[in-house]
Amino acid sequence: MLITETKCPICGSDNIEIKKDIKSIRVPLAEPVQQNFVYCHCKDCLADVLIESESKKEMAKKSFDSGKASMPLLIDKVKKSGIPDTRLERALRLAPHTVSRWKQGKQVSAAVMALARYLAIMPELVEIAEKGFDETFARKKIISKTFEKLKEYDDSFQAYYYENEFGYQFKCSALKDHILQEEDDYFNFEKYELAEAI
Repeated sequence: MLITETKCPICGSDNIEIKKDIKSIRVPLAEPVQQNFVYCHCKDCLADVLIESESKKEMAKKSFDSGKASMPLLIDKVKKSGIPDTRLERALRLAPHTVSRWKQGKQVSAAVMALARYLAIMPELVEIAEKGFDETFARKKIISKTFEKLKEYDDSFQAYYYENEFGYQFKCSALKDHILQEEDDYFNFEKYELAEAI
């Protein structure tokens, strides 16, 4: 890298300093990547003018390589939830040993990385695939998982999933300091009275 700046591009002063900086770029569920910058700092007008940085193309490649390197960890997270590679391949209708190739960094595309990230965050998506991506089953499964997570933070949390003339409905409430806080189109007075009685 050849830096030829001798004057400030803003005010023309020669009282400048060439500085280098590194910015950390987040890559989802992978190691962050570093982007290098070179800029001209003018000590007179205090301007910072970018001279050179890694291109978007170079950064996209770094991010992709970091994501690709994270594939074994993402697949391992799915496996630790009780879903072996063979079951994952069957559920997603993949050729045998596809998951093994992904772990080795082979045949990994941006779409494959996105899929692996979704599965690492919510392995229950494999069950949804096994059920033929049935929308009703999928909604119940996702809501059920959400309920479990909310219950971890607030054990007074209650949730109901039921069917009525409007289709499937979800209702939830949390009992805090003996006051029922409820999220729904309709307020349930019987439950409110029960909460007041507690």
